[in-house]
Amino acid sequence: MSGIVGWVDFDRELAARGGLLRAMTECLAARGPDGGGIWLSAHAAFGLRRLDHGGPGATGLRPLVLQVPAGEVACLMAGGFDNREELAADLESRGAALPGHPWPPHDDTALALAAFLAFGAEAAERLDGAFALAVWDGPSRTLHLARDRFGVRPLYYHAHEGGLVFASKPAAILANPLFRPRLDPDRLPVALQPRLALPGETPLTGLFEVPPAHVVSLSPRGLTRRRYWRLESRPHRHGFADTAAHVRHLLERAVACQAPGDQPLAAMLSGGIDSTSVAALAAARRDEGTSPLATFCLRFADDDRHFAGSELRPDIDAPFAELAARHMGSDHATLTLGPDDLAAALPLTRAARDLPAWGQFDASMACLFARMRRHARIGLSGEAADEIFGGYPHFFKDEVLARPGFPWAGDGVRLADYLAPDLLARCDPRGQETERCAALLREVPRLESDTPREARLREVLWLGMAGPLSVIIDRKDRMSTAQG
Repeated sequence: MSGIVGWVDFDRELAARGGLLRAMTECLAARGPDGGGIWLSAHAAFGLRRLDHGGPGATGLRPLVLQVPAGEVACLMAGGFDNREELAADLESRGAALPGHPWPPHDDTALALAAFLAFGAEAAERLDGAFALAVWDGPSRTLHLARDRFGVRPLYYHAHEGGLVFASKPAAILANPLFRPRLDPDRLPVALQPRLALPGETPLTGLFEVPPAHVVSLSPRGLTRRRYWRLESRPHRHGFADTAAHVRHLLERAVACQAPGDQPLAAMLSGGIDSTSVAALAAARRDEGTSPLATFCLRFADDDRHFAGSELRPDIDAPFAELAARHMGSDHATLTLGPDDLAAALPLTRAARDLPAWGQFDASMACLFARMRRHARIGLSGEAADEIFGGYPHFFKDEVLARPGFPWAGDGVRLADYLAPDLLARCDPRGQETERCAALLREVPRLESDTPREARLREVLWLGMAGPLSVIIDRKDRMSTAQG
């Protein structure tokens, strides 16, 4: 996991700013509880906090710095790669090397730096995994920030006159006096409904995220942003059996990359298709003699008296999770939460985000991760499957698909509707919702062969993989890393 922070400034001397950089780095201590370090140069400064998950590709405790003939290059990374062996072999075949370092590199940060030395900013296209990384190219005085294809690892930045500050969490940027945190009144709808945010947008003035699948580069010539990957639509020419086999292969590979068979491992388990599939694949991979997979389910203290089924959650999860756990042989626990437990977790959820939090929606997950953390440092979940595989009820309702706008928004009252009249007039929440939806629809990778209904389903899937998917990923990252 880990956390990264940095500051590039072409007008200020940073070599003597170690105290400020350490303060910024310590804001990421929960993301990297196993230590860290900083690196300072004249116009670039990096900080790292590390979480040692014990798996392959683990990074060191300090930013990686390499002396090259024309100066220094440095690299920071949070996350890791799933294609490290293929990438190392490709780089070796091209004669890539890191002077003074063994080959192939022992950690993913060194591998990332080797790729950037070989391919420049285009190296991001060759990286497969969940990562956020920064590379300072001293000879060209250029900073590159790159983020994985779906934005699993966060990376924020604030560009100021003559430079830029970046970090895995807003708090580390807020610790630098060059950034003044102010809520942008025109983005109040985003603060109240994060699913409306366009890629890279936050509700704070001057604070942005590197959008998923993008490289943001800064040099004395200015700031550029380049997309290195996008989803494509292609005709599907395979039958059901071949499709199912391929999806299973992808799931097995994903679980294998994230779940080493010889280390303690935990998984969220609701008893539904998504979490059960992931947990079962992980349980089947446990090495003989190691602890069984530990699975965890959440329930609320008053479920037996007050639970009311809904379209999204028709039943209480716990009984189904217990059946699934028994079948796969996991070591299962059910965490029961009451109102006091949720209220007590709220301060942590706000600190975990550094931005407006989601109340009980965040608190329940934070409590679940706290319980999981007692057992393992690696946790799996089936979350985001509904966005990627189209599992929500609105995908199967023609009357919902026929409506314009976001299908998940419905006709109900929005929080933004309760703003004062002057703010409503200024930020126009309903108008913004319409405009943001239209902006996303212009990006849909369409197929000419689609029927009108297929075209609409493609739009709805695309809309779900924009704002809603980022909210699900963001929540899971923030609440899990807050527990180390």
